[in-house]
Amino acid sequence: MGLRSMDMINKNLQVHHKTPVVTVQDNRMLTVRDIHYHCQPDHIDDRITRYRFNAPGSLSTSIDPRLAELQQSNQAINPNFTYLSSLTGDVLRTDSVDADATRFWRNQKVDAKAIYVLRQPVSIGQCERM
Repeated sequence: MGLRSMDMINKNLQVHHKTPVVTVQDNRMLTVRDIHYHCQPDHIDDRITRYRFNAPGSLSTSIDPRLAELQQSNQAINPNFTYLSSLTGDVLRTDSVDADATRFWRNQKVDAKAIYVLRQPVSIGQCERM
């Protein structure tokens, strides 16, 4: 890394040094907003990450500042992450705008391309990957 690169890193550290971060919680103490302030020499830029929770308190969506701003003018914009949870709060599926959907079964990631064989018909939980 050259001297010029180190100067740029040091300058960025000085610009963002002691920049405030605010966390907003609802009445259940669940974080519904993360507000990061980025202090530029001429203005302050606030970036708000928004979270939504379902009735039992499991995270249902998360949207970053970039997509949240776009979503205000276009409701068809999806959040970064959408979570589907069971009644016990275990994540069953995650959908991401940047990646494919991920499915979970008993808190373990399920690969859609894999083949699973049931060892014994007695217990549903005993699967073996081929």
